[in-house]
Amino acid sequence: MPATTRPTPPSLTPAGAAADRIGRRPVLVAGMALFGMACALFAFGSANLAVLAALFVAVGASTALVETGEGAQAAELLEPAIRGRGFGLVELVDGMGDLASSVIVGVLFTLVSPAWGFVYAAALSAAATVVLVGERAGSGP
Repeated sequence: MPATTRPTPPSLTPAGAAADRIGRRPVLVAGMALFGMACALFAFGSANLAVLAALFVAVGASTALVETGEGAQAAELLEPAIRGRGFGLVELVDGMGDLASSVIVGVLFTLVSPAWGFVYAAALSAAATVVLVGERAGSGP
């Protein structure tokens, strides 16, 4: 199991509890923001094992927050009659985004520098955070 995913499973239940307590959108926003901050810090590079460990934990926890918030937000916004198809579409878009991001980050790592891969990921996360904060909850179709 990759080091970035080890913190995810133990973070899922607390993320779900937080989503129930404070709302789905704040949990999703927190996950996006945490991932962006971790990527920005990874871009600076560090040989300090404690710093790297903390960043790996942050990435894993951010994954738990995003996955929990994303699914719960979708369930809240989708009508029951289309909820299954809606979840399928969310996962399709998520998977396509993961593939595209992996290719782009891989190219940046290989052709430019690893730091630029992290800068790209941090920028996209920051943009997602801004959009989620700026958009009114439930303003979708």
